Amino acid sequence: MHSFAGRLIFVLDQRTKTEMRVRLPQKTHEYRQNIHKRMKEARATKQAREEELAQLAVLEEYAAMVEASLNVESLAPFDYGGLAMQEALTHIQTSLERLEKKGQQ
Repeated sequence: MHSFAGRLIFVLDQRTKTEMRVRLPQKTHEYRQNIHKRMKEARATKQAREEELAQLAVLEEYAAMVEASLNVESLAPFDYGGLAMQEALTHIQTSLERLEKKGQQ
C-alpha cells in the first residue's frame, strides 16, 4: 500500500512539474529578453540610468532563479521536484514582496 501511494504521489508531482515547465519557460524567456533589451538601452544612454541598470540586473537575477527552479528533478520515493519547485518559487515570491515593500517606504 505504501509503495502504491508513494508512486501515485511521485507521478502526480511529475505531472505538475511538467505542466509548469511547459507554461513558464516561454514567459520567463520573453521577460528576460525584454530585460536585456532595456539594459542595453539604459547602457546606451548612461546619464541618470545607473539606478535603472541596477534594478534591471536584480530583476534579471530573479528571472534566472525562476528558470532554475523549473529544472529541479525528482527522486522517488521522497524527493519531489514539483514540491521543491513550488518551495523555490514561493521563496522568490516572498523575496520580491519584501523588495516591493522596501521600495514603497
